[in-house]
Amino acid sequence: MSTFRIPQQICEDMNKAVRRFWWTGNSQKTRYLALVDWNLLCQPKDWGRFGFRRFEDFNLALLAKLEVTIRVIMPCSCCVDLLN
Repeated sequence: MSTFRIPQQICEDMNKAVRRFWWTGNSQKTRYLALVDWNLLCQPKDWGRFGFRRFEDFNLALLAKLEVTIRVIMPCSCCVDLLN
């Protein structure tokens, strides 16, 4: 997840699985009642929310961290040439 960009559909499927787990638990229910909007739960803990991460945002953050590591910490590396 930290080296490759994950396709949008796979990120949505992973978010869906996490949402379903938190709303239904371990049971195999096909329906559930979501009393709070998932976007509110994904807001930071500092704002009084749960701080769940959306997989697409998390994936992009890890890719950005990798790029900064390559460009700043290893500027003489051959990987910098690949990024340019």
